[in-house]
Amino acid sequence: MKIKTFLIIVITLSLIFESKAQHFFLADDSGRSNLMPNTDITVKPLISKGYKGTPYLSDDWNLGKIIFQDGHEIESIPIKYHIMNEELEVQHENQIKTSPYHLISSFEWGDIEKQSYRQFINAKNFSIELEGVPLTKFLEVLVDEEHKLYCKYDYEIQSPDYVPTHNVGSVDPEIKQQEYYYLGIDNQLYLIKGKKKNIANLFIGQEDAINKYIKDNQLKLKKREDLIQLVSYYNSLEN
Repeated sequence: MKIKTFLIIVITLSLIFESKAQHFFLADDSGRSNLMPNTDITVKPLISKGYKGTPYLSDDWNLGKIIFQDGHEIESIPIKYHIMNEELEVQHENQIKTSPYHLISSFEWGDIEKQSYRQFINAKNFSIELEGVPLTKFLEVLVDEEHKLYCKYDYEIQSPDYVPTHNVGSVDPEIKQQEYYYLGIDNQLYLIKGKKKNIANLFIGQEDAINKYIKDNQLKLKKREDLIQLVSYYNSLEN
């Protein structure tokens, strides 16, 4: 009886995943993608050979849930977020499948390394542009209250710094992860940058209280923990 129940569960999960397969395509050994027929997904390399660092937000596979733009969901699936390619990778039946960010509304996972729950939403859900360019990729939700705090991950390629005469440095380019923080108010995003006084002006109606809180608590507004503390305090105030 137990074996029969187990087989039913396995078959059900397989059917569920296959019904969502139109959202994914396979990555082959060359690191390139075999597109499914009749899709407009651009083929991109999935791995970055010859680089130091990682193109992933986390190198670990984390069990998570994906919600697609069309409302379909997949739960309890191993996930990796490939920052460079703006894609999610999922592991299923000894295969790695990928889905580009524009097909995904949100995803979440339990982070093995940090032993925490993490939630991400698609940046295109917001009408925001940076220097005339629409915001893309995913935003991690750091504070999920009335006024929210998000983090957007990006990367830069640092050139090799090898000095032959001294035999020091690296001969390989390096992938450096970057973090950008946004304050979310009334479904609008505001990039947190610049001097403390300019940042305090984002907290409309509570500028003086925010300035005082930053000073009294010696907050460093480039630190994630301090920004979380500040936005949480802002939510505690009566606006």
